[in-house]
Amino acid sequence: MVNPQLNGEEFELINNYNACILLTHGFTATPVEVRPLAERLFDAGYDVFAPLLPGHNTDPFDMNAKKYSDWTGYLEQKLEVILSKYDSVFVSGESMGGLLSCYLAEKYPSISGLLLFAPALSVKNLSLLGFIRFFKPYLGTPDKLNNENNDEDEYPFTWKGYNVKPTKAGYELYRLQKLVRHNLANILQPTLIFQGMLDQTIEINSAEIVYQHISSPQKELIYLENSRHCVILDKEFDFIVEKSLIFLNKLASNSAT
Repeated sequence: MVNPQLNGEEFELINNYNACILLTHGFTATPVEVRPLAERLFDAGYDVFAPLLPGHNTDPFDMNAKKYSDWTGYLEQKLEVILSKYDSVFVSGESMGGLLSCYLAEKYPSISGLLLFAPALSVKNLSLLGFIRFFKPYLGTPDKLNNENNDEDEYPFTWKGYNVKPTKAGYELYRLQKLVRHNLANILQPTLIFQGMLDQTIEINSAEIVYQHISSPQKELIYLENSRHCVILDKEFDFIVEKSLIFLNKLASNSAT
């Protein structure tokens, strides 16, 4: 675990605003990944719910015991409660969190809008985990894995998550990618997508595929020249916050009740 001393549990920031955001972390990560953004959005007038996906913040073997339906099912439970309480509900996520946000938007048309950060729709050679998972429980050597998330000196913010890649869970991510890609045309909500040009974790064209195949009449894709995969922890964070709030404020009822 990278930064095991940090609190990786799910959290909520609530001030009874009329608008809220379901903000989901990525594969192997924790809600630590989304906290800086969550705090800025909350300060701007949005309640924020940051769930902890099943199998995360425990150990890689626990994550390998989970199916993608565990992740989607947990988020659906959260979302259905939120939808019953708020006038405007947005879904948002980093990497796999962005992919899960697409899944929710495909299934719940009452969602007000989508904020996607490097949605992990395409990862090079991920399908090979369908074979590798029978022989190796995880890829990478703890503390030595070449993972850009571990380059803490380079990121303005800290990150907490596994420093290995659980192979069975990785294959579940691949299955989720296939499902989401098949249903992208069902997304009609306004959508804003960010993609780092220095991303070495997913295929950079993931964001373009999402952008081209969703049916949203209002959509925008922003490339970030100086950001890697975890764009919401990187050097263009303030720019992301600014653009995200412009997008949200046009769509939301965000006054306190």
